[in-house]
Amino acid sequence: MKIKIKRISITLVEILIAITIIVFATVAIIQFYLLCLSLSEINKEETIAMADLTNMMEAIKCTPFSNIIVDFPNGVPDGPIGKEYPTIVGGYFLTDEHIVVTYVDPNSDPLEIMVSISWKDRRGQTRTKYLVTKKTR
Repeated sequence: MKIKIKRISITLVEILIAITIIVFATVAIIQFYLLCLSLSEINKEETIAMADLTNMMEAIKCTPFSNIIVDFPNGVPDGPIGKEYPTIVGGYFLTDEHIVVTYVDPNSDPLEIMVSISWKDRRGQTRTKYLVTKKTR
């Protein structure tokens, strides 16, 4: 009686195919990880920007109607001297961050107020967010 022993062997071609698959999978995972890091940074910056916008809106809502135009002049970046917006929002944390308050018509009642924020993200692109509210006498 003869016993046959089967030899299991792996060819060089099979090894190269396996290595290729592993390399492609690793590269895909690394690219996905880097994309997630980038999106996380963008989300962090947008959260900071929205917090600053919310703080500005709260300051505007707490200001008497007669003082709004003086305390928040139309189209002046970062606020008037002596009442700069960074002091209202607790400082600027984003790169090249600027807050601007604008009005459609400063003499209207209700007064439509738009607060916009712009900054540069990590890639150097300028990003902008804004909020709009109305205030009446």
